[in-house]
Amino acid sequence: GYNSGRSSLRASVFDRLTEIRQSQSRQLQAQLSDLKNSLVVYSRGSTATMALQAFTDGFNELNNSTISPVQQQSITTYYDSNFAKVEDAQTGQQVDIDALLPTSNAQKYLQANYTAPFSDWDKAIANDDAHDGSKWSAANAQYNDFFRQIVQRFQFEDALLIDTTGNVVYTAYKGVDLGTNIVTGPYKGGGGLTEAYQKAMSSNDVDYVGITDFGDYQPAVGSSAG
Repeated sequence: GYNSGRSSLRASVFDRLTEIRQSQSRQLQAQLSDLKNSLVVYSRGSTATMALQAFTDGFNELNNSTISPVQQQSITTYYDSNFAKVEDAQTGQQVDIDALLPTSNAQKYLQANYTAPFSDWDKAIANDDAHDGSKWSAANAQYNDFFRQIVQRFQFEDALLIDTTGNVVYTAYKGVDLGTNIVTGPYKGGGGLTEAYQKAMSSNDVDYVGITDFGDYQPAVGSSAG
C-alpha cells in the first residue's frame, strides 16, 4: 500500500509539474510572438523610418563638431563619478574609463549635451532638446517621445537606433553607448547586440526580427528601465 501510494503521488506531482512547464512555455512563446509582431509594426511604420533617417543625418553632421574643454571634462566626470561607480557596485569589477571614453567627434558632442548633464535616467529620457541648434537635436525633439512611450509602456531596458555602419545614432536613455559603434567600439559583442545587428543586416526579410540569449550589456548598468 505504501509503495502504491507513493507511486501514485509521484505520478500526480510529475504530471502537475509537466503541465506547469508546458503552460509557462506557451505563455513565453505568446509573449515572444507579441514582441516580434510589435517590433515589425514599429519598424515598418513611417515614424521609425523617418526617425532613423533624421538621426543618421544629424549624427553625420556632427562628425566635424567640436566641444569645449569644460564639456570634455564633464564627460570624464560623468564616467568616473556615475557610470564607473555604479558598474563597480553592481559587478564588483573596476572599470577602465580610458578605454570607454568617447573618441569620435559626434559621440563626444552627443554625450556632452545629452549624457553627461544627467545622473538621473528619468530626466535623461525626458529631455527632448538640448537647444544647441543641431539637426540631431531637432530630430530628438520630434521623435524622442515616440520611443520614450515604447520604452516606458513596455518597460524595455532601452531603445536604440543603429545606422548601416554600426553607429548608435540614438538611444532613449542617452547612456554611454550613445554615438558608439557596436561593431568596432568598446561595447562590441555586449549582450548579444552586435550579433543581433549583424544578423538583421544580413537578412533579406523586411519583417526579420532577431532574438539572442540574455547577456551582460555594460552600458545598461544602472538603468532604471525593466
